[in-house]
Amino acid sequence: SGSAYDPEDKQGLANMAANIFNEGAVPGMEPIDYMKRIEELASEISFSVDEDYFFVNITCLTENIDNTLELFARAIKNPDFTNDAIKRIRDGTVISIAKEDEKPEALAMKIFRENFFAGHPYSRNIKGKIEDVNKISRSDLLSFAKGHFSKQNIIISIAGNITKEEAGLKIDK
Repeated sequence: SGSAYDPEDKQGLANMAANIFNEGAVPGMEPIDYMKRIEELASEISFSVDEDYFFVNITCLTENIDNTLELFARAIKNPDFTNDAIKRIRDGTVISIAKEDEKPEALAMKIFRENFFAGHPYSRNIKGKIEDVNKISRSDLLSFAKGHFSKQNIIISIAGNITKEEAGLKIDK
């Protein structure tokens, strides 16, 4: 589910989805309320991408695992990609891409990727191209989530004060 799977004309889709999820794409909950709730639970839920994978990292206290997983599940099962969030993330991504084009080391890496991986999705910037990011719609983001987030398409790694059986029951729920 990483950036290598982004459509050719919508490069940056996976990255944009991750950034919106980081803001809190929980239906019926404002992003600031989501962030406050995560903080109240002493938890962390973060989303990121690389070329091949879409990562979710959840860190929480054992006593808060149910509430933390409930917030995560609400977002993943029925993400709320509001137009405000899309615009905010799009604008920030466009600025970030433009800034990269001003840094010699970022330009060198871009040229290297484009030449070394020519014709392969690894030649792309994970953030996408400005013209593509500007074309990403709410329906693109919803299709991405629906098409990539399923039990059959995940690898789970767990560490901490929980058994495999307990974790399995909570994840299934």
